[in-house]
Amino acid sequence: MKRLFITALLPFVILTGFLGTVIAKQINKPDKHKTSDTISNDETAVISTRWSDKSAHMGTSADVEFPDPSYSQVDQSITEVINNTEDPAITQVDVTMDITGDINREVDIHDYYDIDVYSTDVYGRLGSPINFECEEDFDSATIVLHYDDTKLGDAAEEDLGVLWYDEEGSMFYITQEQAVINTTKNTITLEVENFGTYVMVDLNMWRNPPIELYSTDDIFTDLDDDED
Repeated sequence: MKRLFITALLPFVILTGFLGTVIAKQINKPDKHKTSDTISNDETAVISTRWSDKSAHMGTSADVEFPDPSYSQVDQSITEVINNTEDPAITQVDVTMDITGDINREVDIHDYYDIDVYSTDVYGRLGSPINFECEEDFDSATIVLHYDDTKLGDAAEEDLGVLWYDEEGSMFYITQEQAVINTTKNTITLEVENFGTYVMVDLNMWRNPPIELYSTDDIFTDLDDDED
């Protein structure tokens, strides 16, 4: 009797187990139509935690530092050794300036001795005329001329000066009154706002040229001015 009861109950047990398995699979089956709006609180917490970890590692947009265009210029220097065996009064030239690009590419320093006749023939010139060029706009620059005090001839160090050729303006050489002479370091330092050709001179000679350097027209013009 007991065996007959178990035999009769067995199909019901198997059917119940099968239905339970089907129901469990349907419950755990992922929803293909599930959107971000239906994500559970647990899933949201996991996503938030992962994003927080990533932000902490990479930094948020507020933490990222972008270069300020107003601070894009960098203080840089360049040095050029001058090898003029015929007139070696100037031995080296330094330029320091704030510039955006690489100063070694943007700035050119040229020895104009016997290249530019006009600057080479300046009365009272000492050493090489130096030409400076810059591919980039700049506000100011510091030029340092290094000189050999044993190669100045009869010029006294206190009479040294620098002329700048105003190529785009008056077309004349202008004495750089801001030149600072350091007789200990044998340097002349200039703060300039323009590049071009600079010539170190004996100011005593430059200001007192022999009369034959003037043209006839210049002499008569001076005489006329005196008569007036």
